Amino acid sequence: MIFYTPFRFKMNYLILIYVYNIFYNMYFINNNIKQNIINKMSENILFSNYPGMSVASPSTTPNYKYHWIRDSAITMKIILKAYQNTNNQKLLLLLMNYVENESKIQKLSTLSSLGEPKINIDGTCFNEPWGRPQNDGPALRGLTMIHIYKYFMNNHYETFANQIVIPIIINDLEYIINNKDIVSFDLWEEIKGFHFYTRLVQLKFIKECTYLQNNDTLDFNLYLNIDLESIYTSFLKIVSVHIDKTNNSYISTFDNNNNTALRLLDAHPAALPRRQRAR
Repeated sequence: MIFYTPFRFKMNYLILIYVYNIFYNMYFINNNIKQNIINKMSENILFSNYPGMSVASPSTTPNYKYHWIRDSAITMKIILKAYQNTNNQKLLLLLMNYVENESKIQKLSTLSSLGEPKINIDGTCFNEPWGRPQNDGPALRGLTMIHIYKYFMNNHYETFANQIVIPIIINDLEYIINNKDIVSFDLWEEIKGFHFYTRLVQLKFIKECTYLQNNDTLDFNLYLNIDLESIYTSFLKIVSVHIDKTNNSYISTFDNNNNTALRLLDAHPAALPRRQRAR
């Protein structure tokens, strides 16, 4: 069954951070515009009195005053970029609070382990009915943590990076590997299945872990007793099943029986790898 639902209020915030991510690298975008967006994000981060929390929206109708793992990861990646460009110490504090908070969140006894989509802004578990797990969250958090780790290692925060950031990355990596065959909800929290987007960000995270392992002293194989390159190859195969070569389209979601549940129609041939394009 395919479900169609209206976009919800929280999408406005997701659009904001995605658009900012694009705009930040465009030299012709006015710095005042960039700063205004950063200020708006900072308001959401500082909304809670609990350091490191980032509300998706201050909205109460509907209520989006929660800390989503997905949203906060994307937000803090942008905050890191802004800090790198401005050296604003307030942004550095936001980054450190975020890392310390995520370390605490990973230790919570949530209903769906690290796949729990959101947390109360007082740092406690959200245990009411919801679409869980959402397994893109750990991958997005892991990707942001890798960026933070690299920056901290190169800027004299080695102890913080090794003692706090690396364990978060390892925990998210282990969770993703152990739950690759478990259905989860999509990023709009509506459909349960195996999702192209979720698997794609998981693949990206694992690939970045291999880069980190190959170019640093880290050894995820030793930490987790795994062969990371082989795992990356297996995830690459998993993602490839979403590419429909015959119809030049992507299958967005498979249900829990691996039947096509939702298809992204009419993918442009140029978007497909060259060997998969229609002749």
